[in-house]
Parts: sequence; C-alpha cells; structure tokens
Amino acid sequence: GKMPIKKAQTDVYLNMEDKTNVGIISTLDLYGAYKYPATANDANCRNDIHLGQKNIVGDRMAAYALKDIYNKENYSNGEKVYSHGPMYQSSTLDGSNVIVTFDCSGKLSVMPSEQYTDEVGAKKIQDGEINPDILNEFELSDADGNWYTAKAEILSDNQIVLSSDEVEQPVKVRYCGKDYPESPNLTDESGLPSYVFEEEIK
Repeated sequence: GKMPIKKAQTDVYLNMEDKTNVGIISTLDLYGAYKYPATANDANCRNDIHLGQKNIVGDRMAAYALKDIYNKENYSNGEKVYSHGPMYQSSTLDGSNVIVTFDCSGKLSVMPSEQYTDEVGAKKIQDGEINPDILNEFELSDADGNWYTAKAEILSDNQIVLSSDEVEQPVKVRYCGKDYPESPNLTDESGLPSYVFEEEIK
C-alpha cells in the first residue's frame, strides 16, 4: 500500500540528525485528476501513486530550497515563503486523551476541502459521509494494535487533542493511515498539508 511508503519517507526525515540541505514535502492534498476513473495519462491518485499535479510538487520543492537553504523569508512580490506544513513533533497522554504537538508555521487550522477533494470525495461530503469542517484522518491504537477513529480538536497554536470512546489507554497515534485518505485536512498558516505519521505515545 501507499501509506507505509509515505510513512517511511517521513520517518527517515524526522530521524535524521543532520537535516542540512535536506527537506521533505507533503502531497497529501494532491489528488491528480479530479475525475475518477481517469485515463492512464491523466491518473487519479486513487489508482496511481504518481500524482499528476507535478507543477505543484515543483513549486513546493523550490519553496523548501528558498526557505531552508537560501534563507529567503519572502518572494519578490512580498508573500511569505513556507517550506512545510505541520510536522509531527511529539505526543503525550493526558488521561485517556492524547496531546499531539507539531512543528508548524503560525496557527494550526482546518484546510478547505476544495484543496484536497476529488470527484469521489466531493460526493462523500455532499452525502454527509465526511464532515470537512472538523479535523479528520486521526486514529488511536490500543495495546492489541487495533486502530480506531479519533476525535481531533485544535488545542493551541501548535497542538491538537485526540480522544476516542473506544480506546481508554491509547498506545499509538497516526495520521492518514489509509492508502487514500479522504480528508487530510490538517494545515497551518502556510496552507500546506501535514505529513503521514504513526508514532508511539510517550
């Protein structure tokens, strides 16, 4: 599946001691072709891990270099340069709740669904299967390795609190654990998506 690949990429970056001239961008909000199924030359990310929106990928890589290597704070038009969206830092227990802290730019927020939703996802929102106005795609695991959907709320500028009635003693937390997350909507001032992660709660 795609999730282990994305998780492995994030893990490598997060565990690097020296991140000089190294960066990682998130593409969780990129769906390729809006309509599904699509042709082989215009693939949707539900059927192809290689997303079609290469121009956005290139823009994000260039922004990362400008910010982290060349130390540019603004573009020539005055707009801010952002290298990444919210990136996992740590998670701690608070009773049966879990507090997750992120390295982020400005305040955490909910990404507009128009940024990440393809034709299939838009139909699910319309039918009430997905609520795009709350944080989605967070899960908590019990000691037996069973994963359950977690309620997620923004607690502060860089923290969210997770809870699940089905998990009294959470041991792990993850974000976007499915091959195709329908609503990867955690972002911050940058407008960029967060990253796939799966971590033990410390």
